[in-house]
Amino acid sequence: MKGSTVKLLLFISLAVTLTGCIHGSDSGDSGTFELMVSDQPNAIHDFDHLNVTFSEARVFARGDDVNDSNGGFETRSSKRRVDAVGAHVNDSNGGFETIDIEGETVDLTTVVGDRATSIANISLEEGEYTKVELHVDSTEATVDGESASVMVPSNKLMVTKNFTVEANETTSFVFDIRVVRRGDGAYNLLPVVSRSGVAGDDVEVERVSRSSSGGAADAGQARGR
Repeated sequence: MKGSTVKLLLFISLAVTLTGCIHGSDSGDSGTFELMVSDQPNAIHDFDHLNVTFSEARVFARGDDVNDSNGGFETRSSKRRVDAVGAHVNDSNGGFETIDIEGETVDLTTVVGDRATSIANISLEEGEYTKVELHVDSTEATVDGESASVMVPSNKLMVTKNFTVEANETTSFVFDIRVVRRGDGAYNLLPVVSRSGVAGDDVEVERVSRSSSGGAADAGQARGR
């Protein structure tokens, strides 16, 4: 009886080990994902400044079975990671990574054209990704010294663009925004899909560092991956 019990325990232990190896491959290795913001010339030149404060970003992964009914996003196990500057990543929501960038502010007048600035730099599981969302907390702007109204529909900006995060590599994704003038004198913020993508692959950008107020501090060349 004891011999049978030992054999059974060894069999169960082996099965658990093999299962762990199989499922362990799902987690894969990680790469570095940098999220940058840029602004395309449109009505931005109307502004003395246009500060946009973000709350979070979401990065959507491509699922194994892509179909229109569920967007093709995979459901992942709950886990939490923290990057070097304290931005939290939580992918317990199924299909996307949530990056906490609460309080990150960019003055869009300082990142016009090819200029871009980083708002997050985190560890992200290697794999294929399909969409990036930016959630806006607030805007504060002046035009000719007067306060201006800048609206963000649903307080969310979205860019659908396929890109890959590779293990032990850095992927810098540029999220391009433009401000457009409305007929009532107010303004809207809109994403620019054609100017968004991986720096060095899809777009070329000039890297701009931000001061504490969200404005430009200094610049360098973004190399991308």
